[in-house]
Amino acid sequence: MNIGIIGYGYWGPNLLRNFALIKDCQVLSVADFRKERLDLVSRAYPSLSVTNNPNEILSS
Repeated sequence: MNIGIIGYGYWGPNLLRNFALIKDCQVLSVADFRKERLDLVSRAYPSLSVTNNPNEILSS
């Protein structure tokens, strides 16, 4: 299962961490309007795609 997370605020880090631990589940992308939140994702998970446009996740 491929996952895209929209919003990396209060629950976003918890969702990302938990989805990443599930076998046969892969988080592919994270969207958030705030650059500082996307920077946190990029540092912790450098292989993930990040975007400030949630429509990119929805259209993929």
